[in-house]
Amino acid sequence: MMKTELLLETTAEFAAPVSTLCDMFDRAVATKPRTVALRHLGVALTYQEMGRAVAALARRFSLTLVPGEVIALVLPNSIEFQISYFAALKALTAPALLNPLYPAAQLAPLLRDVAPRAVLCAPATRDIVTRLAYELGIPNVVCLGRDVSVRDLVAEPTKPMSLRTADPDRFRRAVLQRRYNRNSQGCRAHARPPRLRRSLHGTHLSETHR
Repeated sequence: MMKTELLLETTAEFAAPVSTLCDMFDRAVATKPRTVALRHLGVALTYQEMGRAVAALARRFSLTLVPGEVIALVLPNSIEFQISYFAALKALTAPALLNPLYPAAQLAPLLRDVAPRAVLCAPATRDIVTRLAYELGIPNVVCLGRDVSVRDLVAEPTKPMSLRTADPDRFRRAVLQRRYNRNSQGCRAHARPPRLRRSLHGTHLSETHR
């Protein structure tokens, strides 16, 4: 009995003072703000800079997406991917990781399966992703590096992000509405493609019809 109590006490001493991946990230930002968190192709970001970029992108997600909705990340292993992944978690959305090297014929069924509300891509895959998003009825496409850059996100003024909670009923309604829109989209396959315009928030492209 004494051995069991001793083991439990020893284990508790080494327990991490965090509960989620976002908590671990926030702790790193708070305790090691000047430590380099990411380094890629000659660009380095500290934890403080990464935290600001993640928070800025998460705020933008929260303006468009419902907690629980899917964001497809069609991004290479890069600083943009890391920021997008944590921003999706911060916004209580579900990141779906797709290989940016896949051709359109392989990406299309994957995007159809995950049914994302938004897709994030790099400039190299922007044209393919934008076309697939239109064909599949995905309303939002964000091209990191063109629509918004990491430096833009880092430089964005810090604003508090309101606490978001997942609403299963609201999410279920959003999914059903998206499926209906996607089915309706297939009924007008020969319609003229939509024009793409930059949103007021400057983070995604949305469909407008003449």
